[in-house]
Amino acid sequence: MKRLLLASAFLIVLSTHAKLPMPVLDDAAQAKAAETKAKAGHVTKVASYQLCAVQDRLAARYGSTTHATATVVPCMNPGALVIAAAELKPNGASSAHSPPASAVPPLGTKVPSTAGKGS
Repeated sequence: MKRLLLASAFLIVLSTHAKLPMPVLDDAAQAKAAETKAKAGHVTKVASYQLCAVQDRLAARYGSTTHATATVVPCMNPGALVIAAAELKPNGASSAHSPPASAVPPLGTKVPSTAGKGS
């Protein structure tokens, strides 16, 4: 009985999780995710390089003759991680704001009248 309840609860959780939409990420979150992905990829490359270097040292130390006919690819150092900064728009160039000609001041602010002034 307990197994049946546990299995049904598990299926309910899975079905509700499957119906959830993917979260919408803003530009900052997308940039952060891309940076995290780049860092993870670089860590993987560095680990592969370090493993390759150790394997080369062990092969040189013990005189590996079993793979003498195989083509040997030299280890390539991935170098330092370089992440390009995202291009940022200045606040005035953002397309989210209305153009200056159609801008309306907020309610409750006094706007100077130009009707009473002579030219």
